[in-house]
Amino acid sequence: MDYHIVFTPDLNMNLQDFIAAWNETPDSRALAEAQLDTQPLQSFSFDPQVLHQGLILLSGVAGFAGGVALDVLKDMVKDKLTEYLQQKLSRKPVIKVDAIRQPGGAYLLIVKEGEHDPHQHP
Repeated sequence: MDYHIVFTPDLNMNLQDFIAAWNETPDSRALAEAQLDTQPLQSFSFDPQVLHQGLILLSGVAGFAGGVALDVLKDMVKDKLTEYLQQKLSRKPVIKVDAIRQPGGAYLLIVKEGEHDPHQHP
């Protein structure tokens, strides 16, 4: 199954950097291959302001059943992005990944910076 990823503008992401970091890591590469998504942005039912940066396609996600694949994939995206931003920004952001099922059954993962939980330690 293929999953599409979009980063909100507040993350200030370079899609090529994320794709390279994803594909260079054996664990994430074993889960799926990342590449720029060539699907027209208009085909997604989401705020066009968020989609202006473009999409990443994670293709070949297999080996998991139903929702488990989605949860594993969301965690891997969070981990990889947190690692990337920690190196880039020298801080550990809170990353939130929401999944929206699109017409036809595909998933769009919306990645954004979340709020820090005051009850958790950094």
